Amino acid sequence: MTPPLVSPINHGTSIELDPKVLHIFVSIYLSVISLFLWFGILPWFKSGGSPDFAHIYAEAKLLQKYPPSEIYDLDKQASVQKELFGENLYDGTTMPFLQPPFTLMALSPLGYLS
Repeated sequence: MTPPLVSPINHGTSIELDPKVLHIFVSIYLSVISLFLWFGILPWFKSGGSPDFAHIYAEAKLLQKYPPSEIYDLDKQASVQKELFGENLYDGTTMPFLQPPFTLMALSPLGYLS
């Protein structure tokens, strides 16, 4: 038996929750959130995905093509981003890589995904 919950809203009165009702409520709640995420985010990824991931992926590819000393060269970043994604990802501009260099140690395996 679960102990009653004391709610400050009800001025200290206890509320008994049936575990079955709680399980059903949590299941419905998680199902609704899952459906929202599936039907709300999936079309967004299909229409172009996350620009943040795109520029991080481009930096991982840049690291494969150029030495690490050139990862902050905007011209090289622009050429790799345009080569991978074309002109329409960032409306023809370059998304600069602003993370510290040690993050590329963790991100460099992304360059081998394709």
